[in-house]
Amino acid sequence: MKDKRRKQRKRIKPKIVKEEKKQSAFKKSRKWIYVAIALVALLIPTTALLYQNFNQTAKAKAAIIDQLRIFHPNETFKDEATRILKKKFETVDYYPEATVELYERLPSLGYRLIVWRAHSALGVKDATPQTWVAIATSEEYRPGKYRYEISKGQIAVCNLTQVGGEALYFGITPSFIRERMRERFPNDTVIILLSCNGLVYIAPEPEHAKALISKGVKTIISWNYWVNPVHNDNAGIILLRLLIEENRTIAQAVKEVPPDTSQEKIVSKMRYYPETSTVGNYRIPNYKTQKTFQNLNPNQALTSEETKPWFRKIPSAPDVSLSQSNKASPESSRLKAKNF
Repeated sequence: MKDKRRKQRKRIKPKIVKEEKKQSAFKKSRKWIYVAIALVALLIPTTALLYQNFNQTAKAKAAIIDQLRIFHPNETFKDEATRILKKKFETVDYYPEATVELYERLPSLGYRLIVWRAHSALGVKDATPQTWVAIATSEEYRPGKYRYEISKGQIAVCNLTQVGGEALYFGITPSFIRERMRERFPNDTVIILLSCNGLVYIAPEPEHAKALISKGVKTIISWNYWVNPVHNDNAGIILLRLLIEENRTIAQAVKEVPPDTSQEKIVSKMRYYPETSTVGNYRIPNYKTQKTFQNLNPNQALTSEETKPWFRKIPSAPDVSLSQSNKASPESSRLKAKNF
């Protein structure tokens, strides 16, 4: 009997050992499967991000948003600005209408430079000026429209006082920028806001500018006070020539833009925000050159042979002024934003 039991044990043991080996091998293979799945999960978003960055660099583009076209149309400005921008950008998109929907999706469009030609209205609360402006759209005010957005402080009604009387238009506020704008701007986006009080002098850190920076914008360049529409356009072209054709830094270009002395008390000057050395020393890269993958430093100034002394010949530069009939008095430029 004992011999029989020993034989049975000997027969059973190998089976148990084999089953344990199979389970151990299965566990090891399962671990490698999990590792492989984890690696694939990491590689997919990384590859997608790299492709997106490559695609954005290859298709870097600029935009001109022309809300002022309603009141101060200037085809010469549009054509000249487009010509200059195309020296560093493959594509320049022009928007003759500035809608709330366009502003909402603006960050997702991937623009590296935006020339934003628009009215803006000083924020007002209980008759007290605020440290922000509402950037006007091309959409005229209609009672009941955007009721929810107005109640949330995302949209304001801009009173764009003109020679012929009041003109009420919807405008976007800092809350709109923070809460309604989709996605983020590329982190090298430069916004040139050709607008009165775009970087209002009473606020070292205007709320709307801070909101744009929080959305990924590198810098905003604008006026610190009211500006004449003719001077606004001429100065805008000068700024673009300095930044694009002369390859000047932000600080150099802004410093050389002529101020507007047409106002009675305060000289309106261009400034940039944030006023840091990183932003001040920044140059607009030549995205057309980058697309060919040449190893060039975008922050290297052009040599004297590559530059044109256009700035010393401003009187003979192409005329980008509006006709005198479009010239607005300082009073006609006074804007206010109200929440109805």
